[in-house]
Amino acid sequence: MVAATIDRFGALHLAVNNAGITGDHGVPLAETEIEAWQRILATNLSGIFYSMKYETPAMPAPVCRANVHVTPGPVAVG
Repeated sequence: MVAATIDRFGALHLAVNNAGITGDHGVPLAETEIEAWQRILATNLSGIFYSMKYETPAMPAPVCRANVHVTPGPVAVG
């Protein structure tokens, strides 16, 4: 997607990473399965990392670079 954006618009100045998942609603943190937590981390944290890995180098310097990250509601409840 980054390459297609550069091809079409010439540069990338803003990136909005709008993805994420939450845990099982209403399940207390102490009862959250490890596999569920790993899935949340893989999606919410690694997703942003992979996006920024390719977005940031494509943003011209020294212009202002902007990365906006939108995440879902709470991923765990106490």
